[in-house]
Amino acid sequence: MKSLCIAGLLLLAMAPACNAAAAAVSFESELDAQRAPASALSGHTRRAGRADVQLKSVLDARSAGAGPLELALFADARFAPSFVRWIEHGNGTATWVGRIADSEGGGQALLTMNADRVYGRIDAGTAQYVLEGPLSGSAVVREIDPASFASRNLAEGIHQPHPGLVPAKLAAPAQAPAHGGDSAKSDAEDTIYPVDVLVLYTGRVNQLHGGAAGGPPSAGLDAYVQSLFADANLSLADSAVHLGGLKRVALLPSTFNEPADAGFDIWNTTHDQMRDSLASFSNLDALRIQYNADVVVLLVDGRRMTATCGRASVPAHQSAFSQWRESVALVSAGCAAGDRTFTHEVGHILGGLHEGEGGAHPPSKYAQGFVNAAGGFRTIMAIGAGLPGGCTTGGCARINRWSTPYQTYNGHALGNATADMVEALHWMLPTVSYYSKRGDIAMPGVPQSATIQTCQNIGHGPGGEVVVTSTTYANWSPAPGLNEFYQLQTSDDPNFSHAIGQPVYELYRGARTATRIPNPAAIKTYTRLRACNNGVGCSVKAVTRLPTSNACD
Repeated sequence: MKSLCIAGLLLLAMAPACNAAAAAVSFESELDAQRAPASALSGHTRRAGRADVQLKSVLDARSAGAGPLELALFADARFAPSFVRWIEHGNGTATWVGRIADSEGGGQALLTMNADRVYGRIDAGTAQYVLEGPLSGSAVVREIDPASFASRNLAEGIHQPHPGLVPAKLAAPAQAPAHGGDSAKSDAEDTIYPVDVLVLYTGRVNQLHGGAAGGPPSAGLDAYVQSLFADANLSLADSAVHLGGLKRVALLPSTFNEPADAGFDIWNTTHDQMRDSLASFSNLDALRIQYNADVVVLLVDGRRMTATCGRASVPAHQSAFSQWRESVALVSAGCAAGDRTFTHEVGHILGGLHEGEGGAHPPSKYAQGFVNAAGGFRTIMAIGAGLPGGCTTGGCARINRWSTPYQTYNGHALGNATADMVEALHWMLPTVSYYSKRGDIAMPGVPQSATIQTCQNIGHGPGGEVVVTSTTYANWSPAPGLNEFYQLQTSDDPNFSHAIGQPVYELYRGARTATRIPNPAAIKTYTRLRACNNGVGCSVKAVTRLPTSNACD
């Protein structure tokens, strides 16, 4: 049975005599998916089962490499992936990377292990499985149901490309400031442009992985998060994106608590609070500085926040620092594991769009996902929105590849001339990687003065009627220190906390200048000026409201 050892994937029943593969996972019995242990994947499971896991010896012997592993996930899902390499993450955590090759084409097996737990992601063609449990003992295997993500993906909404998105000048990698904390490594360590990612998690997410609310990350959560990074970086490597990768710089608890489901508004509100370092995220600017983070991702319990799978912004333009504050994302922990939403939302921060959303100019012209109905798959940025092609989320699994017209998956095209995220990633990775590689920059000083005044001009129309026109002006003194832009905001909330029902409106963003505000009616009870630089944050100055005057123009 030499062919099994070479091919890497065949039903083990077809080749019982080959003993080169170690029996790492042995199927025991099926479970009622509704009665399986609580998991972030609850509601996203086609079927669940129990399996005996024996991986401690594999992890302990990793310095000697590894051979194929027998993975008997279900009675009809038995694979023997061939060994590719180990990814060392530090602190005794490592990911075993294997390849699955069968008559349909390629697949992958990622088994992220630490001293106590294993978190595995296995893709065989378009069938996808997740393994969670102890390193030795009884674990739970789940087959992912892609249809379970359909309504959430479509709820994410449309991302609009910016017509001015232009390529950045490739900057030389900067020396990151030293910092303590999470020493976990990823296979982005040796890339030219690593994107440093700070991951926050809620108490509910930690509990789903065997930890305590408010406590340090459990061993299960640590393995799960490291698996997300390994999966994302494998997607880049398999798509021939060698310029950059994702690097985990910290895994920290958040004081944010998922509210009773308030629809999509709570996703927008929380995203904006993260962006502006407010409410539960008031220390986020300081954390970004401490860990030199280019991107921040918050993992939430999608069983509680059910409206969508994730929320992130596409950069408005490709500038080295002006998008730093926008590079935050919320991700449902279940969707991250089951539908690769972690990689998808970071893809938005890297300029990626859903299928059919491409703009007129590169890279947004082709920075979008691709759906292949014949192949039964969608690439990382595709949501399966029922566009021409006939493949919806329910009918197409999200495979671990980025769109490109130059590669295939199981013999089917991964992209076309207007769907080439691989090209777009080479444009955007240097920019995002450089968001916070600036060293220590002092907080901008507070402007000495800031005023806003509405001026009314009374005239007569062509019929002699009285016409009153209003123009609002904002003026402020420059703030000391390095300032990259000023932001004028107004709200009925004195704390500008983006509370639901009390939105924060942006009246102006840009350089210091005498600014005409085109819509005076939008000015609310409170107005503030922020002097900002993207290396550190923003200082705040309350704006004095001058009385309406007829004598200013």
